[in-house]
Amino acid sequence: MIETTTPNLNFTSNNNLEDPEMITFSEVNINKFYDALKPSLNLLIKQPSEKVIVNILNFSRSISN
Repeated sequence: MIETTTPNLNFTSNNNLEDPEMITFSEVNINKFYDALKPSLNLLIKQPSEKVIVNILNFSRSISN
C-alpha cells in the first residue's frame, strides 16, 4: 500500500500573488522561456519551423494574460 499525504494549503493567503515578479510576465520572460525550452524542443522535432516557434510564443503570451 502506498501512503500519501495531503499538503496543508492555506487558501486565505495570497502572498505569492502579491509579488510583482510573479505577476509580471513580459516579452523578455517569454523569450527566456522559449530559449530554455529550445534544447528540449530540438530533441522532439529536428528543426523547429517558424510556425512552431510562433505558436509557442503565442501560447506563452496567451497564458500570461
